[in-house]
Amino acid sequence: MALQSRSVHDLLKEGMDKGIVQFDLAMASIAMNDKELARKVLEIEKEVDEIVNQLYMHTALSIRSPRDAEELLIYFHLGQAIN
Repeated sequence: MALQSRSVHDLLKEGMDKGIVQFDLAMASIAMNDKELARKVLEIEKEVDEIVNQLYMHTALSIRSPRDAEELLIYFHLGQAIN
């Protein structure tokens, strides 16, 4: 997996947007007992995983000191929340 040249802001926004869509589709698939929607949820999960991995790589490459690690820890927490 290669690091893409996308901003952390863009990754967070896309991850949050896809996560919301994924949740809505998951609830709809349960309510309607729709296997096709459930498959779409799993496809989106793979996309969200890739976005979170990109976020983690960007953040890890930005850490140069213990202070950086402390300041950038929020991005790891946000990645966990998105996932």
